[in-house]
Amino acid sequence: MKLITCSNARWLPKIKPYLSSLSRHCDADNILAAGNCDVWPEFLEDSPNVRAVSLPAAALLGTPAETESVQHGSFLPYVAGPDDELIIFTDGDIVLHRPMTPAEAGLLNSLSENAVCVGWNSGPEETLAIEGGRLWPKVDGDTLRRLWPMVDEWRCYNIGVIAMRRSAYQRMYDLYMDLWPAVCNTFAGPARQQWLVCWVMQHVGVDIVPMPAALHAHGCYPPPAGTHYRGERLYVHGELVAFRHNIAPGKWPGL
Repeated sequence: MKLITCSNARWLPKIKPYLSSLSRHCDADNILAAGNCDVWPEFLEDSPNVRAVSLPAAALLGTPAETESVQHGSFLPYVAGPDDELIIFTDGDIVLHRPMTPAEAGLLNSLSENAVCVGWNSGPEETLAIEGGRLWPKVDGDTLRRLWPMVDEWRCYNIGVIAMRRSAYQRMYDLYMDLWPAVCNTFAGPARQQWLVCWVMQHVGVDIVPMPAALHAHGCYPPPAGTHYRGERLYVHGELVAFRHNIAPGKWPGL
């Protein structure tokens, strides 16, 4: 199992707490994919269970300039592994509160070569058409539906934590890169990257396995009922969240 996160030079200072928590709580092959920047050895001294892989500028193709995130899979040529290995990709604005439970690890390890484990974005009713309306669209609704069929049926997921086999990631990445120019002509917002990953994975027909909220909870939208803080730790229905993503005490009223 590989767990991969990424950073550009601008984000490196902010990712250190996450890397430290990964080093403490995750026994995967933890990798920091450094996009077109160098990671000096001393940077990871307090994260001994994380290693850095430098990505060339070419790996930033298909990334929004605002984030330079390689979550779409452009790290694959630079991080070798067998086709059936499990890859977990995460954003860098995360803290890992605890190790995965045996049930969580079992869920991910049981993923087939045609499955993706991922959680909701704003909720199960959010379609790609709804999310597209938030991404500074450059086209009208009729054009959107002509260019991108099924946007009123297919769902939007939050890929801040996403897991699949390398073979599935590669298949999705190849199509993503073919469609990247088209999605840039459709939306101006940086989350067009996540939008396209979601469209591609439903277009290629992978089996989408819901990621438990206690494994990954995010604050990109108001979290679901049952999410609450105890001190500095986030819980869902009394269970400590593992990957706490882009959410802090006080971000949402009543949390």
